[in-house]
Amino acid sequence: QTTVPPTVPPSVTVCSLGRTDFETSGYNSWTQSKVDTFDWTIDLGGTPSFATGPSVDHTLGTGAGHYLYIETSSTGTGDNAILNSPVFATVFADCSMTFWYHMYGTSIGTLNVIAKSQSTAATTNIFTKKGNQGNLWIKGTATLKKSWGRFQIMMEGID
Repeated sequence: QTTVPPTVPPSVTVCSLGRTDFETSGYNSWTQSKVDTFDWTIDLGGTPSFATGPSVDHTLGTGAGHYLYIETSSTGTGDNAILNSPVFATVFADCSMTFWYHMYGTSIGTLNVIAKSQSTAATTNIFTKKGNQGNLWIKGTATLKKSWGRFQIMMEGID
């Protein structure tokens, strides 16, 4: 088996923000937003709606592994769920963060990854994906800017 290292554009370095996998301590210091309309849920082994979501997680690759999802079968169009990261210190250079997402089903909405500056409260959408992407885990990458200063990441799912 050959392992190929991830490729990163030469002008961007990989951030060292820690790793979150939801296997050992719930939301791992990420918190549910209080300004959204519903919440992210930790699950394993498949989502409750037929023919949607993953049947295994990305970290372990088994039905025993955990992941976060939003259940949109009982929400209204445009409703959103936001999960907030802890506040990160200023990065020393523009860098990239990676994450894995799974968007499978007939009524899949939008996934936004948003950076929020702690000094100005300005938000920047750094990743967006809409609609059914197939029944697989996909690696997402977003650039984080040194100019933001202290910042927070917001994962937003929209029905």
